[in-house]
Amino acid sequence: MSSLLTEIEKNNLTPLLEDLFDTFARDIIVHKEPKKIINNQSKNSLVGYEDESNQENFTYVPEYQTFKAKVKYENAQDLEAIKTLEGFPNLLTQGLVKIKVRKDAKDYISDGKVERIEIDGKSFNLITSAAVKKFFNVTFYVYFLKETK
Repeated sequence: MSSLLTEIEKNNLTPLLEDLFDTFARDIIVHKEPKKIINNQSKNSLVGYEDESNQENFTYVPEYQTFKAKVKYENAQDLEAIKTLEGFPNLLTQGLVKIKVRKDAKDYISDGKVERIEIDGKSFNLITSAAVKKFFNVTFYVYFLKETK
């Protein structure tokens, strides 16, 4: 089957697609599971000998990176009815969001456990794996997220 565009035309459109992504992309912060760092491996605690019995011998180091992504808040938000303290129902949206990222962000998200993704000061959890979207010679990866409460 023949294509409407030649390879030269596709190659000429590729930088335009990259520019389009850069124009509408904004920062997202991908928070991973923090790393547990052992402070002193040779430290022994002897219960009853003037030392605390439960000395913490480790610290947690937050791990996160900022990436560019095109963010789309879905129009059809699910509504969840909850009862307020007065007993009246209150409708809350379950914010569903679609993000489109480049390969570097996809690799970071795929490597290890993602605790949450921060967009516009709100926290979201991943609810899908990456869907590959190819446009001529450009590849993007799409994820769906759900807002945390």
